[in-house]
Amino acid sequence: MRALSALFFSVGLAAAIVVLSGCGASVAVKEASLSPSESAPVARTAKQVMVENLLAQAEQAFRKGHLTDPAHNNAYDRFQSVLILDPANSEARAGLQAMVIQFAEGVRQALARSRTREARVLLREAEAYFPEHQLLADLRGEMKQMRRAMPADSTVRTATIKRAGKIDAIDEYPLSTAVLSGQRDSLLPLLATLAQRVAQTNESVMIYARTDAEGRWLYKQMKKAVQGYRIRGDIRLSKSPKIAILPPL
Repeated sequence: MRALSALFFSVGLAAAIVVLSGCGASVAVKEASLSPSESAPVARTAKQVMVENLLAQAEQAFRKGHLTDPAHNNAYDRFQSVLILDPANSEARAGLQAMVIQFAEGVRQALARSRTREARVLLREAEAYFPEHQLLADLRGEMKQMRRAMPADSTVRTATIKRAGKIDAIDEYPLSTAVLSGQRDSLLPLLATLAQRVAQTNESVMIYARTDAEGRWLYKQMKKAVQGYRIRGDIRLSKSPKIAILPPL
């Protein structure tokens, strides 16, 4: 009601100015004084000032890549300090979520470059700070599926160039025939990781499969993982299924 009255007052005042102006009269309008509650800014409490400073420090540390170090001067500690002062603070919670995503992206990039040891170390660090986060649990499950999809005696070779027929292979990923025959969907995380790798490096692939249909299925799954990118490579028949990563064509 008070707001409606103020509106009518403003409209009426404007109309009066128009009428009087048309008559050649001059009008001096005195500005309405605001109440103290409307004119004076609300003073921030010491707690609010501290929270704002901690958020600024956390965001700065995050941008510099100081997620968990140096000790007591990193994004994680600053965001947690905010939550101690204000447990419902949405900015601090969003900042911690961004940290988890950053960790997960690092793990995925390491896997895409076949740096499995680096991926495991990074994932363990992330789990130490976010032990119950679902995204990290999903990543752990993907890595386990990748290991199960390979024969127990197989190793991924990344340090040397290996001959694959008449083609120099950078890496080889043997595929379990038992998994291909019965649970081939468990290969999807591995195939997606390899597809993302070649999309970033422009490397090519050679798919060795027991049948043409099996080879086409493997290629199709890799293509799905990087829609819009054309994976370069070929399919060859072999009794020992595997995927070889080759130099760019």
